[in-house]
Amino acid sequence: MTSDLDEGAVSALLRTQTLGRAYRFFPECHSTSDLVAEAATKDAPEGTLFAADAQTAGRGRMGRVWHSPPGTNLYFSMLLRPSIAPADMPPLTLLVGAALATTINLVLPDGPRARLKWPNDVLFEAEPRPLKVAGILTEMSTASTRVRHVVVGIGLNVNVDAFPNELGAIATSLALVAGKRFSRAELLCSFLSIFEGAYAKYLQHGASYAVDLFRQHAIYGLPVRFADPRGSGVTLSGWSRDVDEGGALIAEAADGSRHRLVSVEP
Repeated sequence: MTSDLDEGAVSALLRTQTLGRAYRFFPECHSTSDLVAEAATKDAPEGTLFAADAQTAGRGRMGRVWHSPPGTNLYFSMLLRPSIAPADMPPLTLLVGAALATTINLVLPDGPRARLKWPNDVLFEAEPRPLKVAGILTEMSTASTRVRHVVVGIGLNVNVDAFPNELGAIATSLALVAGKRFSRAELLCSFLSIFEGAYAKYLQHGASYAVDLFRQHAIYGLPVRFADPRGSGVTLSGWSRDVDEGGALIAEAADGSRHRLVSVEP
């Protein structure tokens, strides 16, 4: 049985110059990001992309497992080789999120808007809390002061119509939001076209371009927990307020103090 993500289906829809031109589809694998990282060490070209119908060890930020039922969603990873310093990498995750939110909003012109929770979650606003529809994981390999490569892994809930009990209150899919199914190949190729253009401008203009795009979709005022940057050893609770020009989160603690954060607790 063929998949709508097999090489022929994606090749027929692809409109990019680089991204996805080296493409492989797997009915099942442990992790597309692991496979792309392995390919990177063997001099795979920038834009190499692997997708799977199912992952047995898909993961998100901080090692959390990504719910990966077969044949319903988009699980893919792509290889980038940006000529930037490692310190300038964080905004790249924000750029990916902005491109993914733009893609989702194009296929849901009359639906709720996809929003971005710093640093790597795509959400739909809902009560009593936003529902996650996609997650992004960027993993960087460095050599001294340069980036060797970056693997960008994305999980997008597309056509799944039910979640395990522990996820049902915090996750959703495009199909559940729109009441219809979507072509995964069309979504993938649309994202690649949007991201390729944004990525080129990011390399030209720098972090501020990625941050500006992220802010167009960002949702703030969400609760966050973080280690006190002042070194007190205390975990603080507060709310997200903004993103600075370097891509860090600005959070407001309960005592009114504001802090620049590069990570938050799950």
